[in-house]
Amino acid sequence: MKNLLFFTFFLSLLACNNANQEKEIPNVLPSKGNQFAYPVKYAQFEMGDAALSQRVSQLWKDYDNNDLDAHRDYFADSMTMEFPGYSSSGPIDSMLAGAKADRASVDKVESEILAIMSVKSTDSESMDMVLIWGSEKRIGMDGKIDSSKMHEVWGFNKEGKVDYMAQYRQ
Repeated sequence: MKNLLFFTFFLSLLACNNANQEKEIPNVLPSKGNQFAYPVKYAQFEMGDAALSQRVSQLWKDYDNNDLDAHRDYFADSMTMEFPGYSSSGPIDSMLAGAKADRASVDKVESEILAIMSVKSTDSESMDMVLIWGSEKRIGMDGKIDSSKMHEVWGFNKEGKVDYMAQYRQ
């Protein structure tokens, strides 16, 4: 109990001492000269092309609608896809066949986008990405519902075609 009282008293003192001081928050992006705890390949980004975010949202909708061929033209000739526990690279036809098989294994998919943003690396000329956060409800053929939250990173090549996608689920 003494420790709790001391801690509360200490926090009160800090609050009183800092109440009238304005804190200046630096508005600085990391530069190549900054030292990070680990090597960082891409450290500087700016907002990217919003049209790429629209493409990813449309691809989510195509998946929900079980119509993955609707925007086949959004993909590069080959790509890499990473999921929890496995990854695969190859021609887009093979990659889409795998995605179609996964989608066909459930009756219905309902997705919700919580946040989406397009970013461009200023460390690399060819690093355009869309970061998307959302949730997905999968209804199995037996009516069983499986819901999860997820984050995906979509990479685009110089022609604006999807050539990479990584998915992280909770």
